[in-house]
Amino acid sequence: MFLITLPILLGVVLIGVIAMWIGWTMLTTPAPEPLEDFDFDEEEVTEKKEE
Repeated sequence: MFLITLPILLGVVLIGVIAMWIGWTMLTTPAPEPLEDFDFDEEEVTEKKEE
């Protein structure tokens, strides 16, 4: 019985740790700056679209 429950328990704990790590990373990562704040060169943008 112990040989069956140990790998299952370790798998559940491992999945929980990975889920908590992903959640912690999402909570502590700052949001990216909006694209409106960047100063794009209008000429470069139109040249790339034409190519």
